[in-house]
Amino acid sequence: MPEHEKLDTVPTLVARDLERSYGGFLRRRTPALRGFSLAVDPGVVVGLVGRNGSGKTTALRCCLGILRPHSGSVLVLGRNPRHPATRLGIGFVPERSDLHPLLTPLECLRLHGRLLGLGREERRRQTAELLSRLDLLSVQRRLLGKLSHGTVRRVSLALAFLGHPHLLLLDEPLSGVDPEGVQAFRDLLSEHRSRGVSAVLSSHVLSDLPVMADRLALLHEGRIALQGTLEELLAPGGDLVLRVRGLGLASTSQLAEKIRELGGELTGSRTHLDSLEDLYLRFVRGEDRS
Repeated sequence: MPEHEKLDTVPTLVARDLERSYGGFLRRRTPALRGFSLAVDPGVVVGLVGRNGSGKTTALRCCLGILRPHSGSVLVLGRNPRHPATRLGIGFVPERSDLHPLLTPLECLRLHGRLLGLGREERRRQTAELLSRLDLLSVQRRLLGKLSHGTVRRVSLALAFLGHPHLLLLDEPLSGVDPEGVQAFRDLLSEHRSRGVSAVLSSHVLSDLPVMADRLALLHEGRIALQGTLEELLAPGGDLVLRVRGLGLASTSQLAEKIRELGGELTGSRTHLDSLEDLYLRFVRGEDRS
């Protein structure tokens, strides 16, 4: 049994106070992460939300271990993510699928399976299953350089699931993927989550995240500013939101007076948040920052 399969009694991912900047020497340093912290338990999927440049890709690369933070720490499966045994337990989809154009999907998966240390029969079994699940059988022997962006993206998704990882780090995994591919990915993610696999994924398609993620984390200027379940994030913070039809300003004032008579206070009014898009837009405009 691979060593990484024994590490199911500790948090899958713990990132603490990560700081990372770019530039230096003759250029002014630009902070990408400023105290990024995140903990993910087994079987939990976290969706990262943030505008361009908020630090999503940098955070994922630090958690993977291919980018070193300037300060802070990362533990994946209880170890440094750069540890060889830890690497075997991580599936990764980068922001861009830079796969070798002269390989076929079949060759790509078999090669990756060998790098993961899978035996020949297990390698063949998992490769055949993933090619089928992600509808790649018809193109499995075609060169990647001849395939569409969305099809190559499906190959990247297959590579991430190969080897039964304990942690999936997915940077815009559904970019360019058609609806059938999106559904196939969701099914695979759901099955792996039910077996205790954790995932951190980012997406600019905000409507995808509530369907796939157990928790959402909103990044702003290199740190997580808000996180929780969708219901927690959209909850009106203990306020009662009333929808009233047919009242003008005079009637609204009378309603406020009645609230005061009952011992309450009308402290403000706003449109009720009814989607993640509403929350995100209000936050980036500075309307919901505490």
